[in-house]
Amino acid sequence: MSIKLKLIALLFIGMLFSISCEQFSITPETQNYNQSFPTNIELELPSAISSYDSLKNFKALSGEGINNYLRNFVQLGYGTIEIINNSYQRIININPEGASEFTYTGLDGKTKYVSIKDSVLIDSVHWDYSMEIYDNSFSNLALQVFWNIETAKQLIICNVNQLNHDKMENHPDAIITIEYNTQASVASYEQSIYIGVSKLTTSDENPYAPDNIKLFFGINKQIINFIGSSNNPNVTLYDTDLVGKNWSFRGKADLAKNLAVLELALPETELENTENMMLNFSLKNVILQELKNEYDYIGLSDEEILADRNINAANIESPSFFNSEGFEGSGANIPTKYTHLSDFSNLAPFIPLEVKNYEIEFTRPME
Repeated sequence: MSIKLKLIALLFIGMLFSISCEQFSITPETQNYNQSFPTNIELELPSAISSYDSLKNFKALSGEGINNYLRNFVQLGYGTIEIINNSYQRIININPEGASEFTYTGLDGKTKYVSIKDSVLIDSVHWDYSMEIYDNSFSNLALQVFWNIETAKQLIICNVNQLNHDKMENHPDAIITIEYNTQASVASYEQSIYIGVSKLTTSDENPYAPDNIKLFFGINKQIINFIGSSNNPNVTLYDTDLVGKNWSFRGKADLAKNLAVLELALPETELENTENMMLNFSLKNVILQELKNEYDYIGLSDEEILADRNINAANIESPSFFNSEGFEGSGANIPTKYTHLSDFSNLAPFIPLEVKNYEIEFTRPME
């Protein structure tokens, strides 16, 4: 019997976030701006931790499949960044000739309204420029971008469905945010990217999908620190009385060598702190505890319980190791080629309760 884990439904997100590039028309107004447009967001990740294809070759509900699901989850980062970069490219391609307010016809056939302003203040933080794209006569915000000229620092908030009504129709209220920084100002990273998603819709057709997601990547000298978490309100494993799981991980990847090591945990969604979370709610511990809750395993060892369920204990240990092809193995005996990636002491996981209650809202500049 394979592991009854339905978190794999998260795979749908990557497909939802793809947006094609096309040409479309604008009508510029009279005001002008003379400064450069925000630069594209750059994020390079090794295939060890990022792939759309990883689950095609593994049983999705096996320990190996659960670990490889990480690669699909991380691929979400590329999907959200693609949305923003494609939006930038559209504006550049239409060549607004310096207009600070203009309209264009979006890919969904609807008129979009663009406003670009300089010198704005958001939560006491100064930004050189801001851009807002509205759907329906400056009434429904679709995209906000705040950026600085001298440093590639950006804050982005986007409702994908408002930006293009043909995308994410089943998630009309979903909001994504990206915080992009290329200065070595956050934990000495050369580059850092935070990605958040909130208000995804769960439904009868896809009840095990997440509603909220958080991802962080910190890059320094080819080493990528990464942290991720999703709130899955309807997921169950073996103990059907325990409804809802947080899918949490933290790890490090070597971009040059295409290797990664990570810890995976499945804590309850109401957990208020992360002290010992990665140990107490490790994949192996959670599976064993729920099997003991649900079935009569009195007197059996952990190894006997897992064997009774045909669960390969070697694939649900911690930490897990990944190479260019994906999941390679797991356990305390870390192969030599991975040892430089095995210290997670500086990587604090996201707090599950905060992920559960996570909300992204469009912001208003301070007057």
